[in-house]
Amino acid sequence: MKLIFVHGPPAAGKLTVATQLAEWTGYRLFHNHYSHDLAESLFDFGTPEFFSFCEQIRLSAFENAAKAGIPGLIFTFAYTNPGDDDFIRRVQTLALRLGIDLLMVNLSPSVEVLEKRIVEPNRKRYNKAETVRGLHKLLKMYDYAQAPEWGGLVIDNSEMPAEEAARKIMDHFNIPSKTIP
Repeated sequence: MKLIFVHGPPAAGKLTVATQLAEWTGYRLFHNHYSHDLAESLFDFGTPEFFSFCEQIRLSAFENAAKAGIPGLIFTFAYTNPGDDDFIRRVQTLALRLGIDLLMVNLSPSVEVLEKRIVEPNRKRYNKAETVRGLHKLLKMYDYAQAPEWGGLVIDNSEMPAEEAARKIMDHFNIPSKTIP
């Protein structure tokens, strides 16, 4: 199984690019907020129990998808450096154990573009950050940059449509298309 791990700051376009990628590849899409929504039904956001349960959901999803023979899974995530390094190591360990091809993709548009995207109405659907003020608070609190040791593809998608970013990912990792027009 290929696990395309799309990460970047809030409003980077992770879900938009991942949705296009899923459409063209036929891979399944596991949006990070699916695990958040389930965890929030049991635990308060931000508590240790919340984060632990989110991680269990994610790792279980990756493992079960691989064991079921799903050819590809696209996962979106707002990785923070170094806060999420342990999670990434666990994903890498799982990938090695199960023969998952882990493909890291960092979307990294400019702050000006993030500011424009953060206020788009479609973000409300998934209870995402929606204000420029909230964005700047998150950018001050967390480092969303790709840590060099994780490797992968870095895309500045500031002026790049989702379709172009999806094609770039497919070309870089040699992923065949099922439905590109």
